[in-house]
Amino acid sequence: RQYLLQPLRNVDQILRRQSVVEALAAASITRDRLRHDVLRHLPDLDRVNRRLQRGTATLKEIHGLNGFIDVGPVVCDVLRGYSGPHQKLLADEYITPFTEIAGHLSNLRTLLESTLVVDRHAPKINPDFDDDLYTLHEQLGELQSAAKQEWQRVMDKYGWSEKLLRCEPASNGGVLFRVSRKEDKPVRDAGSKVFKIYSTSKEGVKFA
Repeated sequence: RQYLLQPLRNVDQILRRQSVVEALAAASITRDRLRHDVLRHLPDLDRVNRRLQRGTATLKEIHGLNGFIDVGPVVCDVLRGYSGPHQKLLADEYITPFTEIAGHLSNLRTLLESTLVVDRHAPKINPDFDDDLYTLHEQLGELQSAAKQEWQRVMDKYGWSEKLLRCEPASNGGVLFRVSRKEDKPVRDAGSKVFKIYSTSKEGVKFA
């Protein structure tokens, strides 16, 4: 894509670029390994870079930079296995640059690991990074613990199992219980003094 968006004008650079394309086109094993072992695990670096510069990158996109860090050694390993006529060119264009920035990538990984944590498959800022954030994290933990206790209490009271009564995140940041339509009679019989029904659909009745 970058080749098309930014065509070269320098003859030497054009020839080097053509040689890289020629090398990868001819070396099917190297090309296939790059596609399967590298490209599939890479985020859209151009897009992430633009969003980082604008200050609009999401935590998921920033955490995805780990994918780029991981493939650096893989790229070098794959290209070292190339033994065609353009071996030195590929080394100069890719292996050497990746080797030179290995230390910077290691520092980036350390930064990502110290500032981001993965919670329920979603990256979040490490609560230890900020005192106020840590306080909020502790409060959230207390609320989640209370919600879990209430979930267990409701299950015990109405004889539901974990499969029948689900505890799901709500759009406002809280939690809602969901029970199937076949099992919603106790909720409706209890009335509004005990439960508040938020929605009813084919998936079941959501209440709190």
